[in-house]
Amino acid sequence: MPTLGELSPAVVRDYWQIVRSILQEIFQWSEIRGYQDLQIEISNLPIEEQAIFYHADPLDVAADLAGAGNTDLSIYGPRYDEILKRYKWRI
Repeated sequence: MPTLGELSPAVVRDYWQIVRSILQEIFQWSEIRGYQDLQIEISNLPIEEQAIFYHADPLDVAADLAGAGNTDLSIYGPRYDEILKRYKWRI
């Protein structure tokens, strides 16, 4: 969860790669358009609002995009942890 000072291009890139990986690997979702539309929408917000958005858990963002509605870590936790570790994302 980045702070305003940590909202670097690399952090933003990794966040969206994590969301995309979750969409594909956990929710088997391949509709990239919705993912890209949200990414563009967020990038056009003021930096303070972007920082607030990037506090959202990537699993929750991906679940919303996929229409899954369920982010139960007892179900998705192990695969989610693998994805976060792949990107060296702190939990």
